[in-house]
Amino acid sequence: MSWITKVTDFAEKAEDLLNRLDQSTGDVIHNQKVRSSGSKPARSSSYAQLRNENEDSEVHTEELGRSGPSLPSRTHSEFAVPRRRTNERGVVAERDQRGNDLMAMLNEDVIHDMEETRSRRSSGDRSVLSAQTAQSSTYEQAHDVSQMKSQLWAKETQIVAMKTKISELERKLAKRSEELFELKAEKEMVEQKLAQHVNVDSVEEKKTQEQCDLLLEECAQLRRKCMAQEEEVRAMDEQLRLAKFNLNENKKEFDQYKEKAQKILQAKEKLVDSLKSEQNMNDCADRPGHLVQAELEEMRVERDLARADLESAQLMVYNLRSEIDEMENQLREEQGKQTEQRKQYLEEKQSWHATVALLNEKVDCARIESEFQKQEMRRQSEEFAKKLELQEAELRKNVQDQRARRREEELSRGTDGLSLGERLLQKQIELEEALKNNQILALKLERLQCDTLIADRTPKENLLRSHHASKSEVYG
Repeated sequence: MSWITKVTDFAEKAEDLLNRLDQSTGDVIHNQKVRSSGSKPARSSSYAQLRNENEDSEVHTEELGRSGPSLPSRTHSEFAVPRRRTNERGVVAERDQRGNDLMAMLNEDVIHDMEETRSRRSSGDRSVLSAQTAQSSTYEQAHDVSQMKSQLWAKETQIVAMKTKISELERKLAKRSEELFELKAEKEMVEQKLAQHVNVDSVEEKKTQEQCDLLLEECAQLRRKCMAQEEEVRAMDEQLRLAKFNLNENKKEFDQYKEKAQKILQAKEKLVDSLKSEQNMNDCADRPGHLVQAELEEMRVERDLARADLESAQLMVYNLRSEIDEMENQLREEQGKQTEQRKQYLEEKQSWHATVALLNEKVDCARIESEFQKQEMRRQSEEFAKKLELQEAELRKNVQDQRARRREEELSRGTDGLSLGERLLQKQIELEEALKNNQILALKLERLQCDTLIADRTPKENLLRSHHASKSEVYG
């Protein structure tokens, strides 16, 4: 309840000032009426008393003008703290109760002050009537008029200065509002850029994922081809081994057949030689010659047949050798092709590993860039929130300064027509409006922070999911 006591003190000072002003004006009026009927020493003493009263009133006006701006600053320092949503009803109820208590106290103070002013005025009238003999007519009137004119001129200069300051503050407010709109537009542009960057990153990730899938399919196809070629090489090796085995068997049979044929030929040649020797020696005179010739012919035919078989066997061996050479050449060619394909497969495998590493690096770079963009966005949002808070504080301060200056003008001029209770009600309404605006701005700031947090979380989760999926597909 400290602010209520301050307000009451302020109200008491204002009432005292008004009472003194009323008393001084009443004294001046009565002094004008009784100018002609007074002695000089009494007049000089009353003149000194009036000067002292005017000086006291001026001092109180200066005190009032200095202490006036302290009211909105203190009330603002107590009421400008951001409330939570759960305490709104309690704050409103407490505010209403305070307002009612303040109004009751002010009404009591106003009634008491009115009674005091009446008593003071009656006592002042009595003192004026008792001091009617102590006024100087011409000098005091001129001095009072000049003093009132100087006061009016000072108040007018103060009013002009306050108007200029109010116009400057209004310009500052307009400038701050324009800066606020510009900051909001910059924030929207940054959000749009972040959304575009996230979309571009998602498109690049999709492209890299498609390329990775194509490379994996090509790798699987080449593996299948390599396995098929390895099976063909194995089949060729089996065929070559069978051909070599058959060749060895044929060689063995041919050698055996050759040995048999040579033995037969040797036996036939021996037989022919023996027959020739017998024919020459005429040891076989009793045998007919045509039988010997027939045997010779048979032996010649057998020899020709053996030679033909030998030539055919040699031809078969030659053909087998040529086939073996061809099979060996084909095997060498297949082995060369297989080695080349293995080299190509290894090179392609290395290139695939390099591309996969590059894609992983690109994904990591994109993730790092997205995190950097998120941090930048958070920093910009924090700066924007700080700027908003500073602008709100400046706006509140400017509004409070304007209100304080207006209050000073109203109190100094006295042309308002509003009572002290109505002014306090107006102040309370303005404070409630300022608190409502502060709460609305705090809610907007919380919403903006929630939106930025949600926008930061969703692209991060998408990047992590795509990165894990690409790694599982590449290494799985």
